[in-house]
Amino acid sequence: MLHNFLFSPFSDAGQGQLYEQVRDILRAEASTGTTLLLGNFAVEEEGVALDAVIVRPHSITLLVLVPRGGQLQVPALSYGAWQLDGKPLAGTLATADNPYEQFRRQKAALAAWLSSQFAPEQANLQFITGLVVFAAPVTFGSSVEEQLTQQPDGSFHLLGNLQQLSRRLVQLARPEIDFSEADLAEWARTLAAPEQEAEISSAEPFYSEAEEPVATLPAERSFLRRAWGWLGAEDVPEDVPYGGQPAARAAASTAEKQRLEQMQREAQAQVQQQLQALEAREAERERRIEELRNQLAQAPPVTTEAQELQERLATESQEKAALEAAIQASRAESEARNRDLDAKIMQLGQLIEQLNTRTAATAGPLQATPAARGGSQLPKQRQRLLRTAAVVGGVTLLGAGVWGLSRLGGTSAATAPVSTATAGSGSATEHTRPAAESVTTDPAPANDSDAPSVEEAYEARYPYVDGYARVRMKGGAYTFIDQNGHPFSATYLEARDFLEGYAAVRDQRGWQYITGPEPEDPATPPFLFLEAYSFRDGLARVRLEPGYTYITKRNLAGQGPSVFQLYEAATDFENGRAEVTLRGDRFIIDSTGQPVE
Repeated sequence: MLHNFLFSPFSDAGQGQLYEQVRDILRAEASTGTTLLLGNFAVEEEGVALDAVIVRPHSITLLVLVPRGGQLQVPALSYGAWQLDGKPLAGTLATADNPYEQFRRQKAALAAWLSSQFAPEQANLQFITGLVVFAAPVTFGSSVEEQLTQQPDGSFHLLGNLQQLSRRLVQLARPEIDFSEADLAEWARTLAAPEQEAEISSAEPFYSEAEEPVATLPAERSFLRRAWGWLGAEDVPEDVPYGGQPAARAAASTAEKQRLEQMQREAQAQVQQQLQALEAREAERERRIEELRNQLAQAPPVTTEAQELQERLATESQEKAALEAAIQASRAESEARNRDLDAKIMQLGQLIEQLNTRTAATAGPLQATPAARGGSQLPKQRQRLLRTAAVVGGVTLLGAGVWGLSRLGGTSAATAPVSTATAGSGSATEHTRPAAESVTTDPAPANDSDAPSVEEAYEARYPYVDGYARVRMKGGAYTFIDQNGHPFSATYLEARDFLEGYAAVRDQRGWQYITGPEPEDPATPPFLFLEAYSFRDGLARVRLEPGYTYITKRNLAGQGPSVFQLYEAATDFENGRAEVTLRGDRFIIDSTGQPVE
């Protein structure tokens, strides 16, 4: 059931129409539980209004309403204006450069306000999500998704098609936010309570499935009445009108006044006594100080030997202070090194544990291999291996030739993977990953008549990279298809494009890497990460529990630990360089992990 609260009309007619479309979509949903829609909503008096907030049992979503559409380009995520259909796109806030900057500021204000409304076990306000809703369809440029991946928490999203709002809200649900239906219903009744009073009309219309909007009042008066209700002061009785107070109540009030006046006089007397005692102690202290000064004036002068002793004592004290400072600095440096060593030991322990798991799984087949007997048997085995390799190579070349002829003769109508020339180079580099909700219209290669139609089988297909194309199935899951349009047998919650022979994917266990459509071997479980990104220059950025680091393809094969440290923040490698943050210091490293000047 939808509870709609529009606190004041939108000054922008386009935003008002877009808000009504959002309301109609939420109202048309069936069996979604209780939903609260707060429109043009300010969390504090005289504050800037939020465009819209959607509250559901497992999500709190802050909407940024953009009454436009077209091609979107994001030069930078956190600063500067975006470009929408060739025109600047700034936030609705006067001080916000773009919708993401507006979301960050309004999220902090909304979290501060909600923290007084709900207990921490009801809602972890760090999981408030943001969604930019466009009035017209939007296509995303190549820079959009690259900028979105720079978010530390991934809570900000773009919705290119308004009709996908309901499904996107389902995907944004988080177990860390857990409102019961009773909690949301009680909150809705609290917001609607001022409308039910007879003496005034409501400041915000209340909509439901069977109700129409009622009259509105100014937003300032509405906010004060809601604040009065949220503070639980609605049960405070109204003041008695002048001239209507009974005599008994007046007498009781007079007695209470006299009692309070008596308490005030007693308190003043106690304060006066305390002040007098303080003045007496201060006078005694002044007398003692004067006596000490007189004694010091009458004392004999200090001898030269005593003066030298005082100088030596002062020197020793300074050296002691310097030594203590050096000891403190040494301890701090030792603690920092111990923390680095602990982090590396933890990382090595995780890698050793995974390597031990793989070793135990492969120990049986290795032990079953017969050992070589005699010195002449090894050359014979090597000759058989060389002959076998030659036969396999010939068959492979023959198959490649047949395949190439078939491609030249029968697949001229197939569309090649989308590629974009990289600035400053002479080669074309395929897109690594399109933006959220971007739907690639390039059809998959159609050289296999048995492959299903991409437009019928998948919701979106992304460009081919390294021979595979990432697709999003109906329902939100991801998989890959090969050049013939055949999908992988496994599906994933999230996936990135293939780069340098590997693709980062996430299932229920976490992020991992795959190399193709081959199913996972139960005997050799994959390495799991909290986050994983595509390989660049032979290195991939991953996040473990202690922080970020980089791995190579040899690390994935279990051949040695990573040579990189654990960083607080890190970026992907570009041209052999990456930016990292270690103990608050930000600097550039090369592909060997060494700082670069």
